[in-house]
Amino acid sequence: MIEIKITAANYSELRLKLKDMLGMTVSSLEALEEPSLVTVAKEEVKKAAKKIKKKVAKIEEPVVEAEVVEEKEVEVEESSAPIETQASTFKALQKVSSANGLPAARKILKQFNCNRISELNESDFGSFVDACNQACKP
Repeated sequence: MIEIKITAANYSELRLKLKDMLGMTVSSLEALEEPSLVTVAKEEVKKAAKKIKKKVAKIEEPVVEAEVVEEKEVEVEESSAPIETQASTFKALQKVSSANGLPAARKILKQFNCNRISELNESDFGSFVDACNQACKP
Protein backbone atom coordinates (compact mmCIF):
# COMPACT_ATOMS: atom_id res chain seq x y z
CA MET A 1 0.00 0.00 0.00
CA ILE A 2 1.26 3.44 -0.92
CA GLU A 3 0.12 6.42 1.10
CA ILE A 4 0.39 10.00 -0.11
CA LYS A 5 -0.18 12.98 2.12
CA ILE A 6 -1.05 16.31 0.52
CA THR A 7 -1.16 19.46 2.61
CA ALA A 8 -3.03 22.51 1.41
CA ALA A 9 -4.27 25.71 3.04
CA ASN A 10 -7.71 25.42 1.44
CA TYR A 11 -9.67 23.35 -0.99
CA SER A 12 -8.78 25.49 -4.00
CA GLU A 13 -5.09 24.99 -3.32
CA LEU A 14 -5.68 21.26 -2.99
CA ARG A 15 -7.34 21.14 -6.41
CA LEU A 16 -4.37 22.91 -8.01
CA LYS A 17 -1.89 20.53 -6.37
CA LEU A 18 -3.87 17.50 -7.53
CA LYS A 19 -4.05 18.91 -11.06
CA ASP A 20 -0.29 19.37 -11.15
CA MET A 21 0.48 15.98 -9.62
CA LEU A 22 -2.01 13.81 -11.39
CA GLY A 23 -2.61 15.74 -14.54
CA MET A 24 -6.32 15.79 -13.86
CA THR A 25 -8.51 17.99 -15.98
CA VAL A 26 -10.37 20.94 -14.52
CA SER A 27 -13.74 19.23 -15.06
CA SER A 28 -12.72 16.14 -13.08
CA LEU A 29 -11.36 18.37 -10.31
CA GLU A 30 -14.64 20.25 -10.15
CA ALA A 31 -16.30 16.94 -9.46
CA LEU A 32 -14.37 16.85 -6.19
CA GLU A 33 -16.69 18.79 -3.92
CA GLU A 34 -15.53 20.72 -0.92
CA PRO A 35 -16.56 18.96 2.30
CA SER A 36 -19.14 20.75 4.40
CA LEU A 37 -18.00 22.70 7.43
CA VAL A 38 -20.03 20.40 9.67
CA THR A 39 -18.11 17.35 8.45
CA VAL A 40 -14.78 19.09 8.95
CA ALA A 41 -15.80 20.30 12.41
CA LYS A 42 -16.91 16.81 13.46
CA GLU A 43 -13.57 15.36 12.42
CA GLU A 44 -11.65 18.06 14.27
CA VAL A 45 -13.74 17.50 17.40
CA LYS A 46 -13.07 13.76 17.25
CA LYS A 47 -9.33 14.38 16.93
CA ALA A 48 -9.35 16.86 19.80
CA ALA A 49 -11.34 14.44 21.99
CA LYS A 50 -8.79 11.68 21.35
CA LYS A 51 -5.94 14.02 22.32
CA ILE A 52 -7.74 15.05 25.51
CA LYS A 53 -8.44 11.43 26.46
CA LYS A 54 -4.76 10.61 26.04
CA LYS A 55 -3.72 13.55 28.20
CA VAL A 56 -6.27 12.72 30.88
CA ALA A 57 -5.09 9.12 30.94
CA LYS A 58 -1.55 10.36 31.62
CA ILE A 59 -2.59 12.51 34.55
CA GLU A 60 -2.36 10.66 37.80
CA GLU A 61 -4.59 11.75 40.62
CA PRO A 62 -2.49 13.08 43.48
CA VAL A 63 -2.72 11.11 46.67
CA VAL A 64 -3.46 13.25 49.68
CA GLU A 65 -2.81 11.66 53.01
CA ALA A 66 -4.04 13.14 56.23
CA GLU A 67 -3.15 11.98 59.66
CA VAL A 68 -5.59 12.20 62.53
CA VAL A 69 -3.58 13.67 65.34
CA GLU A 70 -6.01 13.29 68.19
CA GLU A 71 -9.73 12.83 68.53
CA LYS A 72 -11.46 14.47 71.45
CA GLU A 73 -15.01 14.27 72.65
CA VAL A 74 -16.42 17.56 73.71
CA GLU A 75 -19.33 17.86 76.05
CA VAL A 76 -21.60 20.79 75.50
CA GLU A 77 -23.49 22.01 78.49
CA GLU A 78 -27.00 23.03 77.76
CA SER A 79 -28.14 26.16 79.46
CA SER A 80 -31.71 27.07 80.19
CA ALA A 81 -30.77 30.75 80.10
CA PRO A 82 -31.77 32.52 76.89
CA ILE A 83 -29.02 33.64 74.58
CA GLU A 84 -28.83 37.42 74.68
CA THR A 85 -28.11 39.48 71.61
CA GLN A 86 -27.11 43.05 71.07
CA ALA A 87 -30.73 43.82 70.17
CA SER A 88 -31.98 42.36 73.46
CA THR A 89 -29.48 44.46 75.45
CA PHE A 90 -30.67 47.57 73.64
CA LYS A 91 -34.32 46.76 74.43
CA ALA A 92 -33.48 46.10 78.08
CA LEU A 93 -31.69 49.45 78.38
CA GLN A 94 -34.63 51.23 76.74
CA LYS A 95 -36.92 49.60 79.27
CA VAL A 96 -34.79 50.93 82.13
CA SER A 97 -34.66 54.40 80.61
CA SER A 98 -38.46 54.48 80.16
CA ALA A 99 -39.19 53.17 83.65
CA ASN A 100 -36.51 54.91 85.73
CA GLY A 101 -35.10 57.66 83.53
CA LEU A 102 -31.88 58.26 81.60
CA PRO A 103 -29.63 58.58 84.70
CA ALA A 104 -30.59 55.06 85.81
CA ALA A 105 -29.75 53.69 82.34
CA ARG A 106 -26.38 55.45 82.39
CA LYS A 107 -25.66 54.04 85.86
CA ILE A 108 -26.11 50.47 84.56
CA LEU A 109 -23.83 51.20 81.60
CA LYS A 110 -21.16 52.52 84.02
CA GLN A 111 -21.39 49.25 86.01
CA PHE A 112 -20.12 47.53 82.85
CA ASN A 113 -17.48 50.22 82.13
CA CYS A 114 -19.38 51.53 79.12
CA ASN A 115 -20.58 54.94 78.02
CA ARG A 116 -22.61 53.52 75.12
CA ILE A 117 -24.45 50.25 74.59
CA SER A 118 -22.25 49.56 71.54
CA GLU A 119 -19.19 49.38 73.85
CA LEU A 120 -20.65 46.47 75.82
CA ASN A 121 -18.70 43.19 75.47
CA GLU A 122 -20.65 40.31 74.03
CA SER A 123 -19.70 38.17 77.01
CA ASP A 124 -21.56 40.65 79.27
CA PHE A 125 -24.86 40.63 77.35
CA GLY A 126 -26.59 38.17 79.70
CA SER A 127 -25.57 39.86 82.94
CA PHE A 128 -26.35 43.29 81.46
CA VAL A 129 -29.92 42.24 80.62
CA ASP A 130 -30.25 40.78 84.14
CA ALA A 131 -29.06 44.08 85.66
CA CYS A 132 -31.57 46.01 83.53
CA ASN A 133 -34.38 43.67 84.58
CA GLN A 134 -33.41 44.11 88.26
CA ALA A 135 -33.48 47.91 87.87
CA CYS A 136 -37.01 47.78 86.44
CA LYS A 137 -38.42 45.74 89.34
CA PRO A 138 -40.49 47.79 91.83
